[in-house]
Amino acid sequence: KTGEHYFHYYTMTIDDEGYRVVPDTKLDADCTIAMIGDSVTMGIGVDDAETWVNLVAKEFPDVRFINTGRSDYAVEDVYQLKMTTPADGYVWLMIENDIFDEYIFRYLAPNQNPYLPATRLYLERLRKTLMPAERGDDEGHRETNLDNYWDFSERILAHDNVLGFAFERGAVSKETAERYANVIAIPHFKESISVVDFHPSVVGHQNIAASV
Repeated sequence: KTGEHYFHYYTMTIDDEGYRVVPDTKLDADCTIAMIGDSVTMGIGVDDAETWVNLVAKEFPDVRFINTGRSDYAVEDVYQLKMTTPADGYVWLMIENDIFDEYIFRYLAPNQNPYLPATRLYLERLRKTLMPAERGDDEGHRETNLDNYWDFSERILAHDNVLGFAFERGAVSKETAERYANVIAIPHFKESISVVDFHPSVVGHQNIAASV
């Protein structure tokens, strides 16, 4: 919802359009770039000014950056973000779990906060017992659909105003960078929030921003 949201160790602000606020961007700039992606783009776990999107915005003071990231979004959702967000250009930070069809959040109660430490432990236990770590080939039953991933990746990346970044650590991400000239492979961020929360920490967001 629009406004400030206070979590136990960070604050998130949502603007009137439903996007996460980018404090250091120029709202009346002639050029607008939309950052599309999931929770790593949204910046779960760090304050508004500490997201990699805002850190990039500081380097381009004459450009307006929009942070459209949404928690747990996959490739089809990212495609919808691109199609519904007017901008001059788009930057997609790809995450390996963009290939997933089904979401772990279906296991949570409607009022359960997925970002509290105890809930993160519960989610990680589910991941280990029910779901594969990558691609979904052998263990668990969290469904993946590579055909769907490549279909929607093509729809996103076929446009010359889209730039993608893919972490080198993931097999699918690396393959995406090999397939598309407008996708650049970057090092994985060095620090996560905690051992049960894989989202980048403040330092992790600095790593991503520097690479981008």
